[in-house]
Amino acid sequence: MLRKLCSAAVAFVCSALSLNAQVGSGTLQGTIKDKTSNEPLPFVSIVVENRGTRVAAGQSDFDGNYKINPIEPGTYDVTASFVG
Repeated sequence: MLRKLCSAAVAFVCSALSLNAQVGSGTLQGTIKDKTSNEPLPFVSIVVENRGTRVAAGQSDFDGNYKINPIEPGTYDVTASFVG
């Protein structure tokens, strides 16, 4: 009985690990707008970091839209900077 239980537990853990390994990459997208006027801000630099290491970067277009991919699932710090 104990042997069957251990085998079932090992099978469950292995299947959970393989499911986790199948997680794909994602996309970070949005629109940068001025806080006061709510107007879109063009050509804003966007930097994505994970624990202080730069993972990805991009720039908003003329309408303030940006799209950065691929990004692996996780927690990131996103910084937007604009000169003007």
